[in-house]
This record gives sequence, C-alpha cells and structure tokens, in this order.
Amino acid sequence: FKDLDTRALRDITSGTGSLGLLQHFLDTERETQRRRRKRKAHSRGETGRKNPSRSAAHFEVKPSHTNGNTKYMVGRDGIIRDWVAMQTTSRSPLLYNNQTGEFTVTREGVYYLYSQVHCDDNTTA
Repeated sequence: FKDLDTRALRDITSGTGSLGLLQHFLDTERETQRRRRKRKAHSRGETGRKNPSRSAAHFEVKPSHTNGNTKYMVGRDGIIRDWVAMQTTSRSPLLYNNQTGEFTVTREGVYYLYSQVHCDDNTTA
C-alpha cells in the first residue's frame, strides 16, 4: 500500500475502501498506460509536435533534347549526371555534385532509395 494516496487510504479505513482502492488502481493503470504510450512514441521518433521535422528529396535527370528526341546521357564512366532537385515541401537531406555525379547525405536517418531506369539498347551506353 506504499503507492496509495491519502484519499484512497482514508477510504479503505472508513469502510468505502473497496471503491476507493479500485478507483486508485484504475487511475494508476491509466497513468501507467499514458506513460507507456508516451515512451513508445518517443522511441519511434514521434515527438508529439504537430509538425515534426521531416526530410525528403526528389531528384530527376535533366533530359537533353536532340532532333525532337528526349535523351538521358550516361557518361563513358557509366555515371548519369545532370540530376535536378525537384521542388518538395520538406527540407532536402542531400547535396548533389553535378561534376562528380555524387549525392552526399547531410542528415543522419533512415533513407529509402528508389531508382527507375528505362533502357533502349539502340541508344544508351
């Protein structure tokens, strides 16, 4: 009974104890559940803020247009350059170097990388 508050202790000793004790344990259980949810949300990175900071980046290759044809050029080294950052509603966690064709991650986190490439064996390197 160390955790019982004064009111619950008084109810127990005055004869209405079963209800007071029951209410105390229900209140304690609700508080415990609330703390667990808060801890779980914190461990998942959910801070409880309405607008948590999210990062996203969307890059597309800038096509070259020759004789009415759209082409995406691959360098002799096999690296596709001329990527362009598309407008997003969040801050980009990447920097792109057009000369080396390399992306640099600027913020730590878990990233999902997706690439879609269509090849025409007659025109691509």
